Amino acid sequence: MSSLNLFPEKNMKGNGVCLRENTPHLADKGFCNQAMSLQIVGRDPWVVFDLKNYGGDFNCYEGDHHSIPNIQKQISSAKIMRGGLEDPKLIIYQGENCTGRSITVDEEKKHFDGYDFPGKAASAEAVSGSWILYEEKNLRGKKRIIIAGERTPGKCDTGDCGWKGGFLSAEPITRRFLVNE
Repeated sequence: MSSLNLFPEKNMKGNGVCLRENTPHLADKGFCNQAMSLQIVGRDPWVVFDLKNYGGDFNCYEGDHHSIPNIQKQISSAKIMRGGLEDPKLIIYQGENCTGRSITVDEEKKHFDGYDFPGKAASAEAVSGSWILYEEKNLRGKKRIIIAGERTPGKCDTGDCGWKGGFLSAEPITRRFLVNE
């Protein structure tokens, strides 16, 4: 199990907050939009978001980061990427709530054409790894992160990702997404 330590000053200084579980709104911990550095203890990376409920832009981290210029004083929510980044597998469903025709993927898919899978995917289940679901083909448009063991509720209509109506492309989060200091 990994923990995420967020600090109000650079170089991991100051009285911060330690997260050991997914946190949809850092305001509940009294630490929203304050982090200027971070530290991850354990083997699983974390993804941090600039909006509550895991929305908006995101950055993926592991290890120590004495400064976080891309997202300093903007972190509003955070998720642990349980199981790390190895062996990603995603099941994509045509119907809401993981029902209907499905395909299983283990690599980037810029579209679902050729899979006898017409239209947008309505829901998904991350069997392993962490994934980015995109509103449009070719890995474009608004994004939503789904972590191993999670399912989308259907058409991403919970309001936490900022778009409705399904998704048209997906890719696993790999080491290239990790922010290097």
